Amino acid sequence: MSKTATIANERLVRTGSLCVDAPPDLAFMLFTGPGEVLWIDGWEPTVLGGDGLSRGTVFATDAGEETLWIVVDFDRHARHARYARFAPGSRAGTVEVRVEPSDKGGSIAYVTYELTAL
Repeated sequence: MSKTATIANERLVRTGSLCVDAPPDLAFMLFTGPGEVLWIDGWEPTVLGGDGLSRGTVFATDAGEETLWIVVDFDRHARHARYARFAPGSRAGTVEVRVEPSDKGGSIAYVTYELTAL
């Protein structure tokens, strides 16, 4: 990803999935700004406006790269969220998260990054 992402104006779309050993509603909350504190080293979001979850919330992170985030969509019932992200001088785009129950118990989280190199 980093080789492609360093070419100015290059757009990259990647989707991955993760099995999460938790019920879907709990698993979904692990993929929020505040929730990722529980499992990502160095993830310490600073909420600049809003409550950290609701549409329109703005927060900043610096887990290796200063990034500004805006919650674009957040639907706890549908377990779907979309975030706009901007890392100055690096890349900008969106991150979409969707969590579904797994056939084997637990959950599957689908995460899509759409990023443009700056």
